[in-house]
Amino acid sequence: TPISSTRIRAALAAGEMEEVQALLGRPFSLRGPVLRGDQRGRTIGFPTLNVGVSADRALPPDGVYVTRAYLPAGIFNAVTNIGTRPTFDGAARRVETHVFDFEGDMYGQVVTIELLHRLRAEQRFDGIDALVAQIKVDAAAARAWLA
Repeated sequence: TPISSTRIRAALAAGEMEEVQALLGRPFSLRGPVLRGDQRGRTIGFPTLNVGVSADRALPPDGVYVTRAYLPAGIFNAVTNIGTRPTFDGAARRVETHVFDFEGDMYGQVVTIELLHRLRAEQRFDGIDALVAQIKVDAAAARAWLA
C-alpha cells in the first residue's frame, strides 16, 4: 500500500511506533526545551526531563514508551510517559522522559526524544508506592527492549 500522511497519522494515533518508523524511514521524534516540572520524579528515584512540545504537534496516545534521548551530552536510552499523570490528578498533557544512566541539569536545553515502542497505556495508581513499582517494571522492560 502507498505511504501517505493519513496512514502515518493513523499509525501514530494508534501508538504503533514500529509502523510509524517503517513508514517514515526513521523513528518518530519530539523536540523541545527541557522545562521545570513538579520535580516529583527525583523524589521517587526517577528524575525526568519535562520536554516542552508545541501544542499543535501530533502525539501518540497517552502511555509509556521505550525511547532514545538525544542530549547535548550524547545519546541515551530512556523511557517516556506521555499523558496527564492521573495518579497525581494532573490535567495538562506532558512528555516526561527518564533517561537511563544520566545525571545532570538540562533545564533550558533543547533535546530530541525518539519514540521507538509503546509499552502500555497510561493508568492511575492507588498511590506512589504502586506507581514506583510500575515505573521499575517499565524501566526494566524498556532496557530489555533496547538490549
